[in-house]
Amino acid sequence: MKKIALLIFITNCLILQGCDFQGGLVRYANFQTTLTPECVKEALENVEGLTDIRYSQPSSKAHRFDYNVVAISDFLQYQTESFNYIRYWNGYFFLNTIPDREDIDKIHPYLLDIDKSIEKECEINLASHIEEECSRMKCE
Repeated sequence: MKKIALLIFITNCLILQGCDFQGGLVRYANFQTTLTPECVKEALENVEGLTDIRYSQPSSKAHRFDYNVVAISDFLQYQTESFNYIRYWNGYFFLNTIPDREDIDKIHPYLLDIDKSIEKECEINLASHIEEECSRMKCE
């Protein structure tokens, strides 16, 4: 009996490891263009209210920009694929938890300003590609 209970426990643990979820405001886009870290960093620096902007490159294709705004830490990330195909994320979401609605309401206007600044600084049409949805919460 103990062996069966242990086997069920181990099986459940293995199954549950694959049950991570994102919660919050998810904003993303997929499009073709050339995007450089330099123009994105410049665009972020042009958005009033953003502070402590930091760039990192977690992999050869991924570019991440961490920043603070209205006492909230957030990030923007894009990944370059083949043929100048870009995957872009600029939202406010967490893994396995849901941010406070109040924080999403505070940061949302800045996310829109960031996209506009990137469009201008990087000379791309980003707004027509952005999709926005709420995960594990109601969008308002």
